[in-house]
Amino acid sequence: MLFLWGEIVLIEELLDLKRTITEMLQNVSRDRQFDELLSSLLFDIDSMSDSRLDYKEILSRMFDRLNENLANPFDDRQSSTIFNVMAPIAISLTEIGILIRIFKSQVFVLTASGSSLDSFGADYDLPRFEATQAIRIGYTLDTNMNKADFPLGRVFRTREALNDMRFEIYKTNNGDVLWRCLDYGVIGNAYYGDLSPAQPVNGLGRAVITGTLIPAQDIETDEQYRKRLLRYLRRKAFGGNVPQYQEELQKIDGIGDSLIFPVWRGYGTSKAVILDSQNHPVSPEFVEYVNNIIDPIVRSGTGFGIAPIGHRVTCSTGEWLDVTINVTVAFIPNIEFGQGEQQLKEAIEKYFVEVRQNVVSEWERSYYANDGIFNNYVNIKSRFEALHDLYNDPEIMDLYLHFPAEHAIQTHNYFTRINRSIIAARLLETRLLADVDFENILIQGLPRNLDICQNQESILIPRLKEIFFEVVDFIEPHDPDAPCTCTCGVCINCLSKP
Repeated sequence: MLFLWGEIVLIEELLDLKRTITEMLQNVSRDRQFDELLSSLLFDIDSMSDSRLDYKEILSRMFDRLNENLANPFDDRQSSTIFNVMAPIAISLTEIGILIRIFKSQVFVLTASGSSLDSFGADYDLPRFEATQAIRIGYTLDTNMNKADFPLGRVFRTREALNDMRFEIYKTNNGDVLWRCLDYGVIGNAYYGDLSPAQPVNGLGRAVITGTLIPAQDIETDEQYRKRLLRYLRRKAFGGNVPQYQEELQKIDGIGDSLIFPVWRGYGTSKAVILDSQNHPVSPEFVEYVNNIIDPIVRSGTGFGIAPIGHRVTCSTGEWLDVTINVTVAFIPNIEFGQGEQQLKEAIEKYFVEVRQNVVSEWERSYYANDGIFNNYVNIKSRFEALHDLYNDPEIMDLYLHFPAEHAIQTHNYFTRINRSIIAARLLETRLLADVDFENILIQGLPRNLDICQNQESILIPRLKEIFFEVVDFIEPHDPDAPCTCTCGVCINCLSKP
């Protein structure tokens, strides 16, 4: 009887603990990152190690301890009285174990998510970036089709029914307009074309969006925020070093990430390649806007921007590299090409998104490993025009006449790889294909992986332009009696190896 009373007390204590933890979890629901936290928790639960105590093992241990030293063990079969008593306890213990693991994962930067990750950033005065509004470029015309100004704050809408967004006149000068998107996030970067006034505007003939001055960004995801936080903790920003340039650039709305090339055209010169929050190239207008914040062109090196006195900074952006892929596939039975084509394309598109996200990470990895970096001493006086590749103003050149004749020009090359084995794996993960002909995957017509050379003169951002599928009934496997030399790891031959 005392034993049963002790079990009842334990059950009540465990239930109290469960209620306490559940209430704590519910409090988090008021945080804006609750959806991301739930996703993280589900992933954590799903990826628990084999050493965890699951329901069946807990129940088995409870019966082992209960029946220990008993001449007549209790009946532990399902639906027995003692089973019906012990099973709910085992379930509660399992749930508490899961919650303990979940909360344990939230106390480390590498595994924290949602509000827990925000708390780490708050300790270092490094908050998560919120979603911003796009500032777009365009113009307004009167009924005579001449540029004309209209009142600030007038709201216009897009003409696409499925992509309805609102823009207001933010600034206007002789008909040249800066539009501010009233919707937050990267959706405000996408629209180009005519706008319609939300309410009638006297004398209006036409309103148009033609470009982007400051691209919008979505609220920073956990992984983006974690990467920025770890960079801040691992690499001290000081005195105009590379981490400080990256840190200051990321504070500017519209910049997602950046690559800094120091000693680009001699001592005291640097180049900053900026990308938006989706790691896409930005507009020339935004490049000029950022350059004037970091190091104003007409007073370069004088310290009137963020850059320290004596530092000359050139800003640029990446260039799109259109990539074409050819691949031979065999569908599983009862699946036709038309049914699965879009899903296969989306699988490869997701891979290209990851490749673009890794451009800056690959640069950092190679740069800090001192890989592909060389210093060349040249006569800089004969190469003034290279100091600012975006501008050719004689007044700017005069600023560099006091440079010493000899300077070190640093070059830094690294590679972004589009890997055909990963492409094959992603296609197979759709579960629509019986096989992928790994040997026949061609990227830009190349029979192997595509290695994109990146350097301070040219940063290429790959995007999938076209993909051509050759559909066959079945891809013949290798001769089973012959040794298989394929090592791709994703084809049928590799997957069938013991």
